[in-house]
Amino acid sequence: MESTIEKILREAEDGVLDFTWPETEQPCDGICQAVNPPQESTGPTRLPSNVESWSSHYSVRESALRGCYKCLLVYHSLSDHDEIMLLTLAPGSAGIVFIVKGLPTNIQLVYKVGSSPPPWHYVCVTRVSQLDSRRAEYAPILQSWLDSCNLTHRKCSAASTRLPTRVLDVFDSNNIFLRVCSAGDVGQYVALSHCWGDTAMIQTTTLNIRDMEQRVDHNDLPKSFQDAVAVTRAIGLRYLWIDSLCILQDSTEDWQTQSSRMAEIYNSAYLVLAASRAKDSTVGFLDRDPITHEDRLPWQVLGRKSLNQRSLTKIARIQNPRDQDVSCVYVKQLWDNHCTRRHHSALGQSPLAGRAWALQENLLARRIVHFTKDEMMWECVECLKCECMEVDNTTDGMETSGGLFRRAQLTMPKGLEISPYDKFHFWRCLLARYSALKLTRESDRLPALSGLIKSWQALGHGKNLAGFWEKDIVESLVWTVITRFECKRAADYRAPSWSPFSLDSVDGVGSKGGVEFEYPLYKHRITTRLAVVVDAHCEPAGLDDTGAVKSGYLILRGKVLRCPVITAGFNTPAAYKHSADMRLCWDLSVNPLVFPTLTVLFLGHNRVSETGGYHISYALLLLPSKEVSGAFERVGMAVSWLGLGDEMGKLFPENEEELKIV
Repeated sequence: MESTIEKILREAEDGVLDFTWPETEQPCDGICQAVNPPQESTGPTRLPSNVESWSSHYSVRESALRGCYKCLLVYHSLSDHDEIMLLTLAPGSAGIVFIVKGLPTNIQLVYKVGSSPPPWHYVCVTRVSQLDSRRAEYAPILQSWLDSCNLTHRKCSAASTRLPTRVLDVFDSNNIFLRVCSAGDVGQYVALSHCWGDTAMIQTTTLNIRDMEQRVDHNDLPKSFQDAVAVTRAIGLRYLWIDSLCILQDSTEDWQTQSSRMAEIYNSAYLVLAASRAKDSTVGFLDRDPITHEDRLPWQVLGRKSLNQRSLTKIARIQNPRDQDVSCVYVKQLWDNHCTRRHHSALGQSPLAGRAWALQENLLARRIVHFTKDEMMWECVECLKCECMEVDNTTDGMETSGGLFRRAQLTMPKGLEISPYDKFHFWRCLLARYSALKLTRESDRLPALSGLIKSWQALGHGKNLAGFWEKDIVESLVWTVITRFECKRAADYRAPSWSPFSLDSVDGVGSKGGVEFEYPLYKHRITTRLAVVVDAHCEPAGLDDTGAVKSGYLILRGKVLRCPVITAGFNTPAAYKHSADMRLCWDLSVNPLVFPTLTVLFLGHNRVSETGGYHISYALLLLPSKEVSGAFERVGMAVSWLGLGDEMGKLFPENEEELKIV
C-alpha cells in the first residue's frame, strides 16, 4: 500500500511537493536531527561548531518514508545525488548548509522574506532579486536598515551634527547647488566614498566655485554622483558631501584643511555610501553587474532546473495546520558556506577596496552601505547585514575589520575589551594592509591616514610619528619589505627612513608605487625591549599635524654592533641572506663600496619557549645619513634565531649608544 510520503512524491507537479505539515511530528533519528532546535525555539539555535552529519541518499530517503517531513524536504532537494554532508549553524555560517558530493557549490533551503515561514526553523529566510538593476529595489531595503538602526542602536547616533565646510544641496534634483556652511550650521548629510579613476570629472576649483554655489547641472554630474544624489533624496536627506565637489581642488590650503577633517566628516555622516563596484565616477553603483556565463552554469537540482546566485528553485508548497498559512520552500546555491567570508570577499575584490583613501572612509563611518557588483551590504557600529539576508543572523557578524574598528571607537577609551598591546598590534596590521592599497599620488600616503590617526588620538593614544605611535615605536620598527620590485628612497621626501612610507617601488617598466611591508606574526612579536626611545619628532609639512611630514628623527639608546657589508647578495633589493641562525632583510640596495660598515642596533627579542627553545631577536640595519651629519638611515632589518644559553650574551655587546635615525 502506498504511504502518504510516497503519494506526495508521486503527485509533485514540476518537482514541487504539495502537502500539509503534520500537527504531530514523527520521531526521527535521521539527518534532520543534527540541526533540530528545541521544541520551544522560535529560531535557529546555536549548536557546537563541530556538529556534522554525513548521510547517504538512501538513508535520507528511508527516514522520509518513515514519515519525517523534514527529511522529505532534504531528500527531495537532493534527489539526484548519492551522498551529502550537513553543516549546522556554526560561527559565520549560513544556517544549515548541504555539502553535496559531485557539486562544486553548496545549497541551502530557504523561504522568501515577507512570506509565511515554514514550520521547520532551519529553512532560512532570504531575499533574492533577478533584476540586474537595483534602482527599483534598493530604497525600501536601505530605509528598513536605517529605521532599525535609528530605533535600536544607541551607538550609531543619527543626531544632527555640524555640517562640513561645503555640502551639495540636493533637495531639488533640478536645482542642485554647492552650499557654503557657517560654523553654527547643523544637519544630517550623506558622504560618498568612491574611486576617482583616470577619467576627468567635474570638480570645484577657485575659478568655478561661484558658479557651483549658484547651480550644479545634474547632467554634468558623472553617473556615480547622480546615483549618490538619488540615494540621498530617497532616504529623505538634503545634503550630500563628495570630496571632488566640496574641496577646492586647486587650492593647497583648502585641500590640507579639509583633508585634515576627514575623521569628523566621515564619522559624523548620517550614512556613507561606498560605490564599491565602480572603478571610476562614470560607472555608477546602483546597477548590479549582469549575470555572467559562469553564474548560469547548470548545477542541476532535481534533475530539471539550474541554480545561479540570483535565483531560487522551488521544491515545496507547505500548508501550516495551525493557521492555514502556505509556505514555499526553495533551494538556493551557495559558493561558500561561510557567508561572512564570502560577502567580504566580494568587498575585498571590489575596485574601491584597492584604494588607500577608501580605507579610512570605510573605517571611520559609523554607518556605511556598500554597493557591490551583486548586492548591498550594511555595516554599522552594532551589526552587519546584507541584501540577501545571509549574514543578518550569523554569530560572528561583527568580525570584520570595519566592524571591529567601529566598535573600537567606543570600547577602546574605557580600556575594558582589549589590551594596549593588542590595540597597537591591530594598528600595525592595519598599516601593513594599507601599504598594499593604491594611490594616484604617493605623496598622499600619510594624508590618507590622517583621519584614522586623529580618531585614535581622540582615544588617548598620544603622539603619532609618520604613521607610527610613539608609545609603540620600537615594535613598529620591526617591519620587512615584501614588494617584489626594486625599492628606492622616494625622490620627494615623504617620511623618515625608519618608515616604509619613505620608499618607492619601481617595476620593470619604470612605474613607481608604494612599498608593501609586513610585521612578524603575533606570537613572534617583541616581548622584551632592548632599545629605549630618548626622543622622537616629525615636523608637519602643512596645516595638518597628522598628515604629510617634511622631516623627522628618532633617537634610540641601545646595544650596537658594527660589521662590514661585504657579503655576496647583500646589495640585492629586499634580498635575504640566510645562515643557520640569521636573516638579513634589506629595504633597498646597498653599495658596500660606498658604505663598507654596517651599524646594527638591537631593538628587542621574543622568547619563544621558557624551557629549551630559542629567542627571535630583531635589529635595525643602519648606514650613515647622506643628509644629516652624525645621523643614520635605516636600510633593513636583521632577524636572528638563537638558543637560550650563552649565545644570547655573546651576541649583544655590553656598551650602549645613542643613535639618531632620520
